[in-house]
Amino acid sequence: MHKIFITDIFGRTPELENLTNSVGGEFEIIDPYDGRLIVFADESEAYTYFMDAVSLNEYCNML
Repeated sequence: MHKIFITDIFGRTPELENLTNSVGGEFEIIDPYDGRLIVFADESEAYTYFMDAVSLNEYCNML
């Protein structure tokens, strides 16, 4: 079974990578930053970056 993981404003994280590896099988990760690992200090920084770099409408269009 092919699984699809859709991330929040934090995008790919080491924790998400661990989760997907533990689930195993075929999977796809959809994130707002094209697979780039971006480390944010906190939720406020992640939200600001998300809104400036991507926006909710654009992320919805990706999905």
